[in-house]
Amino acid sequence: MSATAYKNRYNAAHYERVDLMLPKGSKERIRAAAAQAGLSMNDYLFRLVNADLGEDGKSRLASGHRFGEAEKEQLRKMQVAAKYYDMIECMSVDEEGYHITLRKGYTNSETGSRFLFTVTMKDMRLLITKSGKEHSERSESSPVCDLDYDTRQQLGKWQIPKKYYEMVESIRVSRKEGFDIYLKEGFINDHTGGRLIRVEKAGVFRSIMKYTHKEKTGS
Repeated sequence: MSATAYKNRYNAAHYERVDLMLPKGSKERIRAAAAQAGLSMNDYLFRLVNADLGEDGKSRLASGHRFGEAEKEQLRKMQVAAKYYDMIECMSVDEEGYHITLRKGYTNSETGSRFLFTVTMKDMRLLITKSGKEHSERSESSPVCDLDYDTRQQLGKWQIPKKYYEMVESIRVSRKEGFDIYLKEGFINDHTGGRLIRVEKAGVFRSIMKYTHKEKTGS
């Protein structure tokens, strides 16, 4: 049996095919979003579906909400205080860990965004306590961040603390090379020894960014 025939037989036995028709232009948008997450289009769409279904197999969209009694019960088991429930837009648990998206108007001071992700339940219980109402006015002491909205959101998903945003010039996601953060001129990362921070897994950024600081110019 040829390799192609074996592959076709294996796929037929283990997978099901679903044809998906999308409006013109949608495919490239989905492909770009999947690449940002470091996933194939198939994996990206499959994870979105699973996030909607949740552990109980019931669609959050069909029920009219993505955060209901099932999710609240999960948070109670995690010993998350009830005062945070009204801040949550949606929540899901998968093989990677725990995902929470806050409602508009709320932010997490640790991630600097509405997106929270942790591998363990204990870490999420601690992280959610850093959530609160978003301040519309920037204080005079707050650093100026000129990154675009999509970049800030991506940094938030990568769990990069907000204090580092002013140091970032650009980011890049490549399925072949990994994930890149390029620092602005005048900043350096001691771990990499330069302005480029490249990792294979986005989750590693959080531990490496702490070595980033202003470059010393000398006396």
